[in-house]
Amino acid sequence: SALSAYLFVVHILTARNPLIPPGIFRDRNFTVGLFGTFAFGSANMMVTILLPIMLRNQLGYPIELVGIVMVPRTFGTLIGQWLIAILITRMDARHLIAMGAIMSATSTWIMSGWSLDVSPWQVVWPAMLHGTSGGFLWVCFNSLVVSTLDARYREHGVPFYYLSFNVGFSFGVAGILAYWTTSA
Repeated sequence: SALSAYLFVVHILTARNPLIPPGIFRDRNFTVGLFGTFAFGSANMMVTILLPIMLRNQLGYPIELVGIVMVPRTFGTLIGQWLIAILITRMDARHLIAMGAIMSATSTWIMSGWSLDVSPWQVVWPAMLHGTSGGFLWVCFNSLVVSTLDARYREHGVPFYYLSFNVGFSFGVAGILAYWTTSA
């Protein structure tokens, strides 16, 4: 992984026709957005993976109940995206990102206090808040990253942006599952 990343950077800096033009990184929104979406993918999406595993394996919920308890998280995402569609034209997107980060931190903080005695109703509300934060963050990152990107770089920038999310998601899931399996 590290070798591939190194070769990718060397290719961008030295090739006549690189996969990603180096000039794309001069756009501050794009560059910061890459790191933001990587962090979002690695940190925020871990709950999506870990929560059903905890409900099934640790708490012994039937798989049907796990699915029902996870549905409000999806509704939270829909609510967050709907609210952002309204608010993004009225507020600075950076403030909306801060609101999403605060919601994510609050829901994760609530989840960190759970014991094995947590009821399904105690799971539903923090999960819904966490989904809402995801809707806030994802839509804001998407709009900010491409808002100032020069049109000649968009065909390279947009796929690279989504790649940074997927790599962040993969790193987050791999890291937390590696930690979880080795510490158990």
